[in-house]
Amino acid sequence: MQELLHLVVDAVKDAQESFEKPTAQLFYLKIMAKSNSFSGLNFLVLKNKMRYLKTGFISAMEWKKSTGAGLTADMGERSVTEHVLKICPKFD
Repeated sequence: MQELLHLVVDAVKDAQESFEKPTAQLFYLKIMAKSNSFSGLNFLVLKNKMRYLKTGFISAMEWKKSTGAGLTADMGERSVTEHVLKICPKFD
């Protein structure tokens, strides 16, 4: 998954609006052409992995924006960080 993230970041670093453009299929086929790790996979596998990561990231952001979802200040930043990483392991 780490390689996929790096390839997607490289693909959109200059223009974030180019994410999954002109179509998701073409976007992921270009990424698949850059790495042998994805040979034999359907583009939908990469699209679904990115959707999973995006959903986890959004969930972690929403949880963090809420009042810590019940964590008190005395539990400390470490508890918040640990919980966020449980929701989305690639958050940092």
